[in-house]
Amino acid sequence: MSGILLYAQAEKERRMRETRNELGHEFHCRTLDLNREFREIAAELDEIASFMYE
Repeated sequence: MSGILLYAQAEKERRMRETRNELGHEFHCRTLDLNREFREIAAELDEIASFMYE
């Protein structure tokens, strides 16, 4: 079992891409920069979704 926490990225914050394993379960934490063109945001969301279902 795995899950993801997705946070909106604040302006000068560094990107978060972390994975932790707790009691045999993977937890992923990521930030998503919403200050971009929608097509770029959609492409990153597609990448995140494909990563979760590999």
